Amino acid sequence: MAPEPSTTSSSTNKNKKKTKPPPLQPPIDPFSKLALSPIYGSIPAAKWHSKLLMFACFTGWSVNLALHQVLPFKPERLLPVLAAYVPVAQFLLGKVVLAGAYALLAPSRLLVWTLPALMHTAVLNTHVATPMGLARLNSGLEEVGYVVLERAESVTGYISVIDSTKEGYRVMRCDHSLLGGEWVKFLGQGPFKGNQVAEPIYGVFAMLEAVRLVIMPKPVPDNEAKALVIGLGIGTTPAALVAHGIDTTVVELDPVVHKLASKYFQLPSNHTAVIEDAVTYTSRLAANESEARYDYIIHDVFTGGAEPIPLFTLDFLQNLHTLLKQDGVIAINYAGDFAFPPPRIVVNTIKTVFPTCRIFREHPRDDADFTKTGRDFTNMVIFCTKQTGGRISFREPSERDLLNSPSRRAFLLPQHEVTDADFVEGKLGEGILRANQTERLAKWHAMSAAGHWGVMRTVLPEVVWEGW
Repeated sequence: MAPEPSTTSSSTNKNKKKTKPPPLQPPIDPFSKLALSPIYGSIPAAKWHSKLLMFACFTGWSVNLALHQVLPFKPERLLPVLAAYVPVAQFLLGKVVLAGAYALLAPSRLLVWTLPALMHTAVLNTHVATPMGLARLNSGLEEVGYVVLERAESVTGYISVIDSTKEGYRVMRCDHSLLGGEWVKFLGQGPFKGNQVAEPIYGVFAMLEAVRLVIMPKPVPDNEAKALVIGLGIGTTPAALVAHGIDTTVVELDPVVHKLASKYFQLPSNHTAVIEDAVTYTSRLAANESEARYDYIIHDVFTGGAEPIPLFTLDFLQNLHTLLKQDGVIAINYAGDFAFPPPRIVVNTIKTVFPTCRIFREHPRDDADFTKTGRDFTNMVIFCTKQTGGRISFREPSERDLLNSPSRRAFLLPQHEVTDADFVEGKLGEGILRANQTERLAKWHAMSAAGHWGVMRTVLPEVVWEGW
């Protein structure tokens, strides 16, 4: 998944934002887990977290009994001092508010020992979300040719926008994963001057746009078509759909992702933005026959080595089936390791809902690496229709389809087809995924996320991942 060289519309600006429901994961994790997730990913960071936290609590309780015997003052007076050093500890492995609360509850002369920690947090700690912290972080990243433009903690994790000043591309990061990226060095330059879309650094995002190339009995003109995009990323696919004149609605859980995609990437304003959990939103639309139905649906929600499982269940896909017009096309992006059961389970579930499908992967399998490591991690796109019988075919893209984009010229038309023989065999990959059986995928997340972590470490240097 290393970066590869790979809008305007007549519709009015319809950005709308809705109050977000509770996210799929708790928005507040223990501070220690929040500090580890950007470096290791949320799933690897959580694997032993609860056990270590219980051990730490037991150790603290045990030490407290001993401190009562040896200290000339009450041990609780140490709490604000220890809390003040929490950001320092996390910086080396932040939360100053915790120290302030303890200081109010346990004031004493010992608070003078918090000053070194507070000075470190204010001046040296690059993880603190202040202009000084960001400037210090970038002074260290400058040596390896990177700069963080903006960063924030949000409902899906730590989000940041990073520029590679040497290579000339920009990415959006979520914890230890990338939501997408584009080549900024080409913007407005030479033959790219006046382009409606940017050049994506990943070919799979261009492949998703091939929903327009699927040959259907009753093709719909772009200016009459409606598209639903589940998952925004940096907005590569929505930007292309809007550039073709398609009325496009984007459903994104994280408001910060939408904000930064609009601010730093080539996401046009003339789209409908729904900031809401996709499960809730699609259930509501599917239940109301008067709501919109779509000619194209793009499903692209992978991040961090794992998928949000509720968005791949039979129940969710049935709602998408209801929202797709009879002559519509859906494209589902799934990133996973073909050596494990989840890809087969997901594909089984999709084919249960949509009768006609074809699957393509971003790159052909590296047989030598697969033989050596036993891993086959890749992006695949499943194209499906509601038509029964026949086979999905793609028309040849025209120059207008390519949007003057070399990446789309190389990757828009799907090439590397996936067959049943590419999936893992055995009972573990049998059956489909229902809403009450999400553990079937969840138990494989640790291995998949660990593999994804290794892939991500080849995309950006360690110092960039560890500098957040």
